Amino acid sequence: MKIFISNLSKIILVSFLLMYTIGLQAQTRDFDLRTTSFNGIDVGYSAAPFFTDLDQDGLLDLVIGDQDGFLRIYEQDEVNSTSFSGHTPFFMEGDDLNDLDVGSMSSPCFVNLDNDEHLEVIIGAYHYNANLYVQAGDGYRLHHISTIVDNIDGDYVAPFVIDLDNNNKLDLLIGMRGDDILHYEQSSINSLDFTLISSSFSGLDLETPIVIDLL
Repeated sequence: MKIFISNLSKIILVSFLLMYTIGLQAQTRDFDLRTTSFNGIDVGYSAAPFFTDLDQDGLLDLVIGDQDGFLRIYEQDEVNSTSFSGHTPFFMEGDDLNDLDVGSMSSPCFVNLDNDEHLEVIIGAYHYNANLYVQAGDGYRLHHISTIVDNIDGDYVAPFVIDLDNNNKLDLLIGMRGDDILHYEQSSINSLDFTLISSSFSGLDLETPIVIDLL
């Protein structure tokens, strides 16, 4: 598998192993496949993984969205380990009986939008929107805040948050099946609201955006 890196040192990784650069003068970097079954974890069709530290214990948590609309949590066995184990579901705040369920094709992105002690998570799903939740209680419960993006003209919604231009306002990229990438920006620093910037980010017609600095 080959990845192209731009002179801005940022790339967009999309589903089906397609890679596109932001910027010019692309260089190449080769990656070796390590495994086709990471820790033997199998959540079925349409796995959407995201790494974060939910309880701030120094161990990474692997949160995976799945085709049934649930989020499954696996924790790193030790610091710097590639081994993850356990399976803990997310619950809604005040409901210890029913797992969080967004319908189908859940795709999570964890971020601290308002710079407090709790993480927010934006969850995309099959049906045309992305919903915002905040950690509650022990961190494994979520409180619904709002439908952060609604009436999206596309399905299989996949959010990703990063500060693209270092202006301290976070950018929200929304990928969809067979459609352009939507670009939103925080309305103000630490805000939970976003404003649409472009309905065709960099002219890319792809799914599942992830921006990363590999240099």
